[in-house]
Amino acid sequence: MLAAWEGRTEVVSLLLEAGAKVGLQNEVGDSALMLAARTEVVSLLLEAGAKVDLQNEHGDSALMLAARCCRTDTVSLLLEAGAKIYLRNEAVHRAWPQHNWQTVSSPQLATPRKLT
Repeated sequence: MLAAWEGRTEVVSLLLEAGAKVGLQNEVGDSALMLAARTEVVSLLLEAGAKVDLQNEHGDSALMLAARCCRTDTVSLLLEAGAKIYLRNEAVHRAWPQHNWQTVSSPQLATPRKLT
């Protein structure tokens, strides 16, 4: 997870090749995908089978965390991988429409749905 957090693409790649498990979570439920600092790392983790909608103990998903940090490139990658935009965290926040992503193109964002 530290390699993902620090954006160390080569290290993440080597760890995945050596059989590192992409679904592991830390003590608060964060996965490497949630902590990934670079889009290259996000791509590697998704290709290795990381669960895109995994939520931590606060209910945050990788998409929510990327949206909160205004990382539109990562938001786009996660949406392409099928991330759900209407998941809620414990504070009842969503990645969308909490953040207005006019620079992100995705069929999910083009099809509004009623919030419940």
